[in-house]
Amino acid sequence: MDFVEPPATGPIVGYTHESVARIMRRRRRTAQSGRFADGMSLYSYCQNSPTNYVDPSGLKRVETGVKRCSGYKKGGLLFSWFPIHGFVAIDGVGYGFFEKNLNVWGSGDVRDNDLTIYPEGKPNEDGFYSKCSPVILDDECHDPVLYKQKVLEFIAGRTAVPGSYCAGVRDCNAFVGDALQDAFRSSYKPNAPCSCFLTTANPMQ
Repeated sequence: MDFVEPPATGPIVGYTHESVARIMRRRRRTAQSGRFADGMSLYSYCQNSPTNYVDPSGLKRVETGVKRCSGYKKGGLLFSWFPIHGFVAIDGVGYGFFEKNLNVWGSGDVRDNDLTIYPEGKPNEDGFYSKCSPVILDDECHDPVLYKQKVLEFIAGRTAVPGSYCAGVRDCNAFVGDALQDAFRSSYKPNAPCSCFLTTANPMQ
């Protein structure tokens, strides 16, 4: 369907009969659900926290579709508090970096079943689970669609040429960090203001 491109200022400026959607500056709100079309929450444009963040123009703090996840094992005192594996989740698929034979060093291997091994939230029958956080970027500075694409490109490249695995040096957490950092550097908008290169929050921090 076609949406009217709203100007930078003004109140409700557009309306589509097909979806009963109102265009409120840079966000589309559906009357049927009472929510913005780009998220489940009315306040999704400020990370579901309107008391902590302000985003009147709708140009900041958007989710990229990429999640940074940490895997845990329920039951042990140590493993219940500290993650035992780090991975990236995109569209319900968890991508992680392992040693091919699950040793502490050797040949690396990228796998895409981490959300099966470490389901998000509730532990599975073996006690494994994960906690995932969405990567949030300022979309005045970054293109969130391009960011997601660059993460997937990094994963594809590492899958094709995995290289070596070394625990604590070139391991699962380094894989996550490299993927997010590479996408962060590669997803700046062409006309991003200079302030973006000085103040934009890095997703790794």
